[in-house]
Amino acid sequence: MQRNIISIIFLRSAGGLQSRRLYLNTTYETYTWNNGSSEPYIDIANPGGYYSVSVTNASGCTASTSMRARFSDNYPQITKITSGKGLVIVEVEGGTPPYYYSADGRTWQSSNIFDNLPSDFYDIMVQDNNHCTDQQQTYLDASIGIPSFFTPNGDGFNDTWIVTGLYMYPNAKVAVYDRYGKELFSSKGAICEWNGVYAGRPLPSDSYWYVIYLGEGIVPMKGSVTIKR
Repeated sequence: MQRNIISIIFLRSAGGLQSRRLYLNTTYETYTWNNGSSEPYIDIANPGGYYSVSVTNASGCTASTSMRARFSDNYPQITKITSGKGLVIVEVEGGTPPYYYSADGRTWQSSNIFDNLPSDFYDIMVQDNNHCTDQQQTYLDASIGIPSFFTPNGDGFNDTWIVTGLYMYPNAKVAVYDRYGKELFSSKGAICEWNGVYAGRPLPSDSYWYVIYLGEGIVPMKGSVTIKR
Protein backbone atom coordinates (compact mmCIF):
# COMPACT_ATOMS: atom_id res chain seq x y z
CA MET A 1 0.00 0.00 0.00
CA GLN A 2 1.46 3.36 -1.03
CA ARG A 3 0.74 6.61 0.81
CA ASN A 4 1.11 10.26 -0.17
CA ILE A 5 4.66 11.19 -1.21
CA ILE A 6 4.79 14.10 1.29
CA SER A 7 3.77 13.61 4.91
CA ILE A 8 3.86 15.67 8.09
CA ILE A 9 5.60 14.22 11.11
CA PHE A 10 5.21 15.80 14.54
CA LEU A 11 8.41 16.20 16.56
CA ARG A 12 7.85 16.09 20.30
CA SER A 13 9.94 16.31 23.43
CA ALA A 14 9.03 15.66 27.04
CA GLY A 15 7.69 19.20 27.14
CA GLY A 16 5.27 18.71 24.26
CA LEU A 17 5.10 19.48 20.54
CA GLN A 18 8.29 21.07 19.16
CA SER A 19 7.72 21.44 15.42
CA ARG A 20 6.30 19.84 12.30
CA ARG A 21 8.48 18.19 9.68
CA LEU A 22 7.63 17.59 6.03
CA TYR A 23 9.34 14.50 4.67
CA LEU A 24 9.11 12.14 1.71
CA ASN A 25 7.86 8.58 2.05
CA THR A 26 10.51 7.30 -0.37
CA THR A 27 14.30 7.82 -0.38
CA TYR A 28 15.91 9.60 -3.35
CA GLU A 29 19.39 10.68 -4.41
CA THR A 30 18.75 14.45 -4.39
CA TYR A 31 16.06 16.84 -3.11
CA THR A 32 15.26 20.45 -3.97
CA TRP A 33 12.57 22.16 -1.88
CA ASN A 34 10.96 25.44 -2.83
CA ASN A 35 12.88 27.17 -0.01
CA GLY A 36 16.19 25.98 -1.50
CA SER A 37 16.85 23.19 0.99
CA SER A 38 18.48 20.01 -0.30
CA GLU A 39 17.70 17.92 2.80
CA PRO A 40 15.33 14.91 2.66
CA TYR A 41 12.92 16.95 4.82
CA ILE A 42 12.17 20.48 5.97
CA ASP A 43 11.00 21.66 9.38
CA ILE A 44 8.13 24.13 9.40
CA ALA A 45 7.14 26.33 12.31
CA ASN A 46 4.48 28.62 10.81
CA PRO A 47 0.92 27.43 10.14
CA GLY A 48 -0.21 26.94 6.58
CA GLY A 49 1.89 27.50 3.51
CA TYR A 50 2.59 25.93 0.15
CA TYR A 51 5.49 23.49 -0.16
CA SER A 52 6.94 21.72 -3.18
CA VAL A 53 9.92 19.48 -3.82
CA SER A 54 11.74 18.05 -6.84
CA VAL A 55 13.61 14.76 -6.49
CA THR A 56 16.05 12.67 -8.53
CA ASN A 57 16.57 8.93 -8.08
CA ALA A 58 19.71 6.84 -8.62
CA SER A 59 18.85 6.35 -12.31
CA GLY A 60 18.65 10.09 -12.96
CA CYS A 61 14.87 10.20 -13.26
CA THR A 62 13.18 13.26 -11.77
CA ALA A 63 9.75 13.98 -10.30
CA SER A 64 8.09 16.71 -8.29
CA THR A 65 5.14 17.11 -5.97
CA SER A 66 3.61 19.73 -3.73
CA MET A 67 1.15 20.22 -0.91
CA ARG A 68 -0.48 22.97 1.15
CA ALA A 69 0.11 22.38 4.84
CA ARG A 70 -2.60 23.16 7.37
CA PHE A 71 -1.77 23.00 11.06
CA SER A 72 -4.01 21.28 13.57
CA ASP A 73 -3.67 20.16 17.17
CA ASN A 74 -5.53 16.98 16.26
CA TYR A 75 -2.66 14.77 15.11
CA PRO A 76 -2.14 11.02 15.58
CA GLN A 77 -0.06 9.86 18.53
CA ILE A 78 1.37 6.42 19.14
CA THR A 79 0.33 5.67 22.71
CA LYS A 80 1.78 2.17 23.06
CA ILE A 81 3.90 -0.34 21.13
CA THR A 82 3.89 -3.96 22.25
CA SER A 83 6.90 -5.74 20.79
CA GLY A 84 8.15 -9.29 21.21
CA LYS A 85 7.75 -12.94 20.37
CA GLY A 86 7.51 -12.19 16.67
CA LEU A 87 4.79 -9.51 16.88
CA VAL A 88 4.62 -5.71 16.92
CA ILE A 89 1.25 -4.24 17.95
CA VAL A 90 0.71 -0.47 17.68
CA GLU A 91 -1.92 1.54 19.58
CA VAL A 92 -2.86 5.04 18.38
CA GLU A 93 -5.01 7.96 19.50
CA GLY A 94 -5.98 11.26 17.88
CA GLY A 95 -5.75 12.40 14.30
CA THR A 96 -8.27 11.54 11.61
CA PRO A 97 -8.88 7.82 10.96
CA PRO A 98 -8.38 5.62 9.10
CA TYR A 99 -4.80 5.01 10.19
CA TYR A 100 -2.01 3.43 8.16
CA TYR A 101 1.07 1.78 9.62
CA SER A 102 4.64 1.24 8.43
CA ALA A 103 7.82 -0.32 9.78
CA ASP A 104 10.11 1.10 7.09
CA GLY A 105 8.50 4.37 5.93
CA ARG A 106 7.86 2.98 2.45
CA THR A 107 5.38 0.11 2.72
CA TRP A 108 2.11 0.86 4.51
CA GLN A 109 -0.71 -1.33 5.78
CA SER A 110 -4.11 -0.83 7.39
CA SER A 111 -3.44 -3.40 10.13
CA ASN A 112 -1.78 -2.24 13.36
CA ILE A 113 -0.06 -5.64 13.74
CA PHE A 114 3.29 -6.60 12.17
CA ASP A 115 4.11 -10.30 12.26
CA ASN A 116 6.57 -10.89 9.43
CA LEU A 117 9.68 -9.01 10.55
CA PRO A 118 13.02 -10.45 11.71
CA SER A 119 14.65 -9.37 14.98
CA ASP A 120 15.85 -5.77 14.65
CA PHE A 121 15.20 -2.15 15.60
CA TYR A 122 12.27 -0.58 13.71
CA ASP A 123 10.97 2.97 13.36
CA ILE A 124 7.25 2.27 13.59
CA MET A 125 5.17 4.96 11.89
CA VAL A 126 1.45 5.72 11.90
CA GLN A 127 -0.20 8.09 9.41
CA ASP A 128 -3.75 9.35 9.53
CA ASN A 129 -6.06 10.30 6.67
CA ASN A 130 -4.60 13.85 6.59
CA HIS A 131 -1.06 12.47 6.08
CA CYS A 132 -0.04 13.49 9.60
CA THR A 133 2.48 11.04 11.01
CA ASP A 134 3.91 9.95 14.33
CA GLN A 135 6.77 7.53 14.87
CA GLN A 136 8.53 5.62 17.63
CA GLN A 137 11.41 3.19 17.60
CA THR A 138 11.02 -0.31 18.99
CA TYR A 139 13.05 -3.51 19.10
CA LEU A 140 11.38 -6.65 17.83
CA ASP A 141 12.40 -9.98 19.33
CA ALA A 142 11.31 -12.48 16.70
CA SER A 143 11.77 -15.52 18.93
CA ILE A 144 8.93 -18.02 19.09
CA GLY A 145 6.16 -17.20 21.55
CA ILE A 146 4.35 -20.13 23.19
CA PRO A 147 1.55 -19.23 25.63
CA SER A 148 1.39 -21.46 28.70
CA PHE A 149 -2.41 -21.31 28.89
CA PHE A 150 -5.54 -20.01 27.18
CA THR A 151 -9.19 -19.55 28.15
CA PRO A 152 -11.58 -20.65 25.36
CA ASN A 153 -14.75 -19.37 27.04
CA GLY A 154 -16.04 -17.24 24.16
CA ASP A 155 -15.42 -13.85 25.74
CA GLY A 156 -13.22 -12.74 22.86
CA PHE A 157 -10.07 -12.54 24.99
CA ASN A 158 -7.37 -15.21 24.95
CA ASP A 159 -9.83 -17.69 23.42
CA THR A 160 -7.22 -19.42 21.28
CA TRP A 161 -3.71 -20.80 21.71
CA ILE A 162 -1.51 -18.99 19.18
CA VAL A 163 2.15 -19.81 18.65
CA THR A 164 3.90 -16.75 17.18
CA GLY A 165 7.17 -16.40 15.30
CA LEU A 166 6.76 -19.53 13.16
CA TYR A 167 6.96 -17.48 9.94
CA MET A 168 10.73 -17.88 10.26
CA TYR A 169 10.27 -21.65 9.86
CA PRO A 170 8.12 -22.46 6.78
CA ASN A 171 8.28 -26.23 7.44
CA ALA A 172 7.21 -26.00 11.07
CA LYS A 173 4.76 -28.51 12.51
CA VAL A 174 2.94 -28.18 15.83
CA ALA A 175 1.16 -31.08 17.51
CA VAL A 176 -0.78 -31.21 20.80
CA TYR A 177 -1.43 -34.43 22.74
CA ASP A 178 -3.38 -35.56 25.78
CA ARG A 179 -1.76 -37.35 28.72
CA TYR A 180 -2.15 -40.71 26.92
CA GLY A 181 -0.37 -39.58 23.77
CA LYS A 182 -3.43 -39.10 21.55
CA GLU A 183 -2.95 -36.29 19.03
CA LEU A 184 -5.64 -33.66 19.57
CA PHE A 185 -4.46 -30.91 17.25
CA SER A 186 -1.83 -30.31 14.59
CA SER A 187 -0.82 -27.53 12.22
CA LYS A 188 1.80 -27.00 9.54
CA GLY A 189 3.51 -23.81 8.44
CA ALA A 190 3.54 -20.32 9.90
CA ILE A 191 -0.03 -20.24 11.28
CA CYS A 192 -0.76 -22.12 14.50
CA GLU A 193 -4.04 -21.32 16.23
CA TRP A 194 -5.97 -23.85 18.34
CA ASN A 195 -9.38 -23.26 19.92
CA GLY A 196 -9.24 -26.17 22.39
CA VAL A 197 -11.66 -28.34 20.41
CA TYR A 198 -11.15 -32.00 19.45
CA ALA A 199 -13.51 -33.96 17.19
CA GLY A 200 -16.02 -31.11 17.40
CA ARG A 201 -16.14 -31.05 21.20
CA PRO A 202 -14.51 -28.58 23.62
CA LEU A 203 -11.81 -30.24 25.69
CA PRO A 204 -12.05 -29.93 29.48
CA SER A 205 -9.83 -27.77 31.66
CA ASP A 206 -6.55 -29.62 31.94
CA SER A 207 -2.91 -29.56 30.85
CA TYR A 208 -1.95 -30.84 27.42
CA TRP A 209 1.43 -31.45 25.83
CA TYR A 210 2.81 -29.94 22.66
CA VAL A 211 5.74 -30.70 20.37
CA ILE A 212 6.97 -28.08 17.88
CA TYR A 213 9.10 -29.33 14.99
CA LEU A 214 10.88 -26.38 13.39
CA GLY A 215 12.79 -28.24 10.72
CA GLU A 216 15.42 -30.81 9.96
CA GLY A 217 18.38 -30.70 12.32
CA ILE A 218 16.61 -28.52 14.92
CA VAL A 219 15.78 -30.02 18.30
CA PRO A 220 11.96 -30.08 18.74
CA MET A 221 10.47 -27.75 21.36
CA LYS A 222 8.34 -29.50 23.99
CA GLY A 223 6.16 -28.32 26.85
CA SER A 224 2.65 -28.07 28.22
CA VAL A 225 -0.30 -25.77 27.63
CA THR A 226 -3.25 -25.49 30.01
CA ILE A 227 -6.88 -24.98 29.05
CA LYS A 228 -8.76 -22.91 31.62
CA ARG A 229 -12.55 -22.73 31.31
